[in-house]
Amino acid sequence: RSVIKRGEIFGYIGPNGAGKTTTMKILIGLITDFQGEVLIDGYLMPKKKEEIHKLLGYLPQNVAFQEWRTVNHALKTFGKLSGLKDAEVEGRIPEILDLLSLSDVRHKKISQLSGGMTQKVGLAQALLHDPKLLVLDEPLGGLDPLSRHQFKEIVRELGKEGTTILFSSHILSDVQ
Repeated sequence: RSVIKRGEIFGYIGPNGAGKTTTMKILIGLITDFQGEVLIDGYLMPKKKEEIHKLLGYLPQNVAFQEWRTVNHALKTFGKLSGLKDAEVEGRIPEILDLLSLSDVRHKKISQLSGGMTQKVGLAQALLHDPKLLVLDEPLGGLDPLSRHQFKEIVRELGKEGTTILFSSHILSDVQ
């Protein structure tokens, strides 16, 4: 039995093909046929998936957005799907984009962004509803060295503020 405490940053490491993504998908409820139990904030996955999803931010290994949308439009849509009211979404988008140094791409189409920028928009989407638990599957893939450093600093700060973070990687130095 593993327990990850509030505000802890937990790196989940293993080689490619070891099952990290499968584990992440079990934790967030995308895979429901498994043995054992997953408890998140006292809720049992997948029985209480709806309650858990309110607490959870997820960044998949391969971020995919509808490329015809602008960053703003995509984040508005995901904010509403996360249960935020229109006014909350409008307030959070500039905050999160500023935190991730993405303010200048707010009105650009996803198709105009680099892979690394799209990855950062994925993180913005995961953070939009201020989750208690952030699950990040290989989040540093495709990021340039500066963005990698910035991402690590953001993760450290979120942990200090009480967000629990679980992220996977196959690179030991990323976890360290």
